Amino acid sequence: MTILYRTLLHSAKGMLLKAFRGARLHEPAPAPCPAGGDVALKIHALIDAGDLAEAERRTVPLATACPNDADLQFLLGRLALKKGDSRAAAGYFENTVALRPDQAAAYVELAKLYSSWHASDQAQACYEMALKLVPEIAELHNNLGLIHLDQGRLPEAEHCFERAL
Repeated sequence: MTILYRTLLHSAKGMLLKAFRGARLHEPAPAPCPAGGDVALKIHALIDAGDLAEAERRTVPLATACPNDADLQFLLGRLALKKGDSRAAAGYFENTVALRPDQAAAYVELAKLYSSWHASDQAQACYEMALKLVPEIAELHNNLGLIHLDQGRLPEAEHCFERAL
């Protein structure tokens, strides 16, 4: 029984490690994805310039190679948004915050999308998360105040507008 117990325990530990790492056992750690720094800046610039084909050509292979890279998920979200696919964009932004909960810009993009879909509760939650990360952004306080105002929560709206000012 002791050998069976140890074997099961070892197997359970292996499965837990696999779940926490998100990788197969005995695999070397993946190389870091090159989405940060200059690469990301260049792709953001391409998106801003409207060169979506080139931005996609550069982003998709990286995202395929590094599916758990929050920066790449955010870039894919921006691309989808610029191409008019707000549902896909929301999925990418949700992936971004799942991978990197400190990504305020993804919460802001989600809040804007939820607001446009009249999903006030989700928009409010996203603005609140973004404000925890970047409380100095007046526009976020204002947008949260507008949600409170639409919901008839005047004291909360007033507080947000005062913070925005």
